[in-house]
Amino acid sequence: MLTPAATAQLRQHLTELPELLVRTHLALVPGSTPHTSHVSGGRTEAPLPLNLQALDLLGPRHDSNPGPTQLIGWARYVIWDRRAANDWTGWVPPGSRELHPAGWRESAASTAIGCLLLHCEFAAGREYAHDLADDVRATHRALDRTAGGTSTLWQPVTIPCPRCRLLTMRQRTDGYRECANPDCWAVVSRDEYTNLATAA
Repeated sequence: MLTPAATAQLRQHLTELPELLVRTHLALVPGSTPHTSHVSGGRTEAPLPLNLQALDLLGPRHDSNPGPTQLIGWARYVIWDRRAANDWTGWVPPGSRELHPAGWRESAASTAIGCLLLHCEFAAGREYAHDLADDVRATHRALDRTAGGTSTLWQPVTIPCPRCRLLTMRQRTDGYRECANPDCWAVVSRDEYTNLATAA
């Protein structure tokens, strides 16, 4: 079983994974910079066709290394365990095809993350909760490292989000402010944020 703090950290890692997956996919592009995934063609030497570290992380795996395939396996296991426990409260299982790793990998990984978020409280009370949290943390760390390490460098901002009015704004390393509220996800520049915050 996980403590409430460890469960909150697991939920936070799962919430950040979709953005990290997108940023890691952007890191595949030749000429992308690690912190912004901005693509620039100004190179003096020919780039590799792809970022091999990102390709290895995002590709299909048949081992226990971190990555989207591991998340898909955990989502399947948590659903199986919830069915075996006969706990049918408040959820609808995704279709079996949605979690099939041979399908479109981005869709399967997104479905797996959503499934793990939905069943986070249930999984946190099971005997495998520490293993799940360790694997999610390892996948988060690997994606974050490959995407340029932006999520670990974010700093909280003390003024509320101009859109949802919650204290969930964070400053990214590129200077933009981003709301961490999953229902909002507003992204504004430093100047826009200052203007909107002072006008409110």
